[in-house]
Amino acid sequence: MNLKTLDACSSKSVDKIQLYEVYNCMKDDESIKEMYSRFQTLVSGLQILKKSYIASDHVSKILRSLPARWRPKVTAIEEA
Repeated sequence: MNLKTLDACSSKSVDKIQLYEVYNCMKDDESIKEMYSRFQTLVSGLQILKKSYIASDHVSKILRSLPARWRPKVTAIEEA
């Protein structure tokens, strides 16, 4: 692996980590299933790069990403 390839891999790793860190919204026209699939794709990419987060981080991130119409359900889950 040459230096250019290594730099490209490092850049992709940083990009995926940044995408995870700023992941914060469900698209208006997106179903919960589609949003979760998009999130899982991102998480799988991080696992390939040997970067992982604990499950509670994922749950918190998903709950925070839900739109206002989901707020009553999010509150119920958080209080359970």
